[in-house]
Amino acid sequence: FCCWAQAFKSDVDEMWEISCRNPSRWNAVLGTLNAWESVKEISDDPLKTTVALSHVTNIVNTSPNAVNTVCRLLFELATSGLVFNFKRTDKEISFTYKNADVKRCLSKAGNVLELKTLFTAMKTTDKSGKLLYDEFDIQVCIDWDGKYHEIGDDEKDTSNEIDVVLVKGLVPFFISCKNGSVGDDELYKLNTVTRRFGGRYAKKVLVATHLGKNGESAEYFRQRAKDMGIILIDNVHEMEDKEFIKALRSLPSRNY
Repeated sequence: FCCWAQAFKSDVDEMWEISCRNPSRWNAVLGTLNAWESVKEISDDPLKTTVALSHVTNIVNTSPNAVNTVCRLLFELATSGLVFNFKRTDKEISFTYKNADVKRCLSKAGNVLELKTLFTAMKTTDKSGKLLYDEFDIQVCIDWDGKYHEIGDDEKDTSNEIDVVLVKGLVPFFISCKNGSVGDDELYKLNTVTRRFGGRYAKKVLVATHLGKNGESAEYFRQRAKDMGIILIDNVHEMEDKEFIKALRSLPSRNY
């Protein structure tokens, strides 16, 4: 990694650590924060966010409890140096993102898990110490028909985004990352896209925190994933780095 990449990786690790404390809270708060962007004060600094409390409660419909939850997370981000100048008064809330990369990462709840998966895969080695995967990419957009359609065309583009794609030799690994509850439809989407674009030997992987399921519901979900040949790595927020690396290292040898 260059110096910039190393610094960004450190920031991702800090965000991931905060997210792991409560993935559900992380998802809810980032959704609220992004809603606040639509009512923030105009500023010459694109990294600065200042919102009037009257706007977030009346226009964006943020409850007082939700405001408190957002502020608690902002305090954690500020303590980790990911945002600066965090202030809350009776009238407004203001803070400044560390840099544009951190702001982009915080623009969607799932970004931090995708980046954590990517960076972990990039340091996963085989028994000889050689990097296990040959290619890495993130947020790969796939166009179903491979044709460009102009705005206004009767025929529209149909596309899907694969969160992380890894390649070992000629084998691609299509990885869907879910930092929160996972619906059964996610299995069908991952299965369909991988079968269409990955080829015969492509592998399907779902990396998740809480599945949001218990008892028979969780058992059914796991069996459905197995039936579809989808490798499930869940509760990843409870894993240490070495455990996550071990899970990613095992993917080429797993049959489903």
